[in-house]
Amino acid sequence: MNARSFLVVAAIASVPVGASVARAEDGDAIVVASRAAVASARSLEIEQTQDVRRKANVGGREMDLPPQVQTSTIAIVFDRGMTVRMTTPGGPGGRPLTAIRTESGLAIKLGDDAWQAPTGPFAALADQLADPFACPLPRPGEGSPRWRIAAEETIEGVRYHVVETVGDSAVGYAQARIAEAIGRAVPDAEVTVTSYVSRMWVAVETHRRLKVVQTSRFTLDMEQGGQPVELEIAGETTSLYRDWDAVTIEIPPGARAILGEAEPEPSPEPKPRRRGKLY
Repeated sequence: MNARSFLVVAAIASVPVGASVARAEDGDAIVVASRAAVASARSLEIEQTQDVRRKANVGGREMDLPPQVQTSTIAIVFDRGMTVRMTTPGGPGGRPLTAIRTESGLAIKLGDDAWQAPTGPFAALADQLADPFACPLPRPGEGSPRWRIAAEETIEGVRYHVVETVGDSAVGYAQARIAEAIGRAVPDAEVTVTSYVSRMWVAVETHRRLKVVQTSRFTLDMEQGGQPVELEIAGETTSLYRDWDAVTIEIPPGARAILGEAEPEPSPEPKPRRRGKLY
């Protein structure tokens, strides 16, 4: 079963029996339907902006750190699996970062450097791009993220449900994802998520997402240079979904070499049609 089939089956299987997205009070079902709509699309693009504010306490001395704002464009094509291309203008050292993930693996390119296999902190991109439209899906039982309908809006003639996570029901989801991501770069760090809220704009008719806004607060405790360091981090990530079924991805030869994929066969030239005899 490829990634596309798995996502569609998983999304459908998690819909409670008898649930209907037509019921305006059922925020859980709307979120599950939006996940299925993404997984069944031919392609789409997500523009993601992360705004991070940080305050540090180093050995008892507090300081505000410069804010970090980063925008990435993520193109996703479902064709014999899932191909993802992420571009970030302001990557490490201010150099553009491009990453391409296929079923075969991950290749990255920094600025004008050659395509390469990911190492160090870049290795985590493989898992992140495996599910670039992840959200806290509701599950059966206690401790699951829960969603409610907060509003209904009409944008450019399209009706949207605005759904949001209920209370702190999705904090556990955020704790697991943030701790895993940071743990790859700083294995000894201790992460504590204190708040997490996600809001999603979902089209009433098609269940396609227009926008997702996630806000979180967490602390990061570690040791640096023999001193205890505590970071208080507040982040907001806004994801804009667009160009449904209209995105293509070309994989450069250098990236194909890293991924171990052969060049696609060129389309055969159409044969000239033979004319019949004229009498």
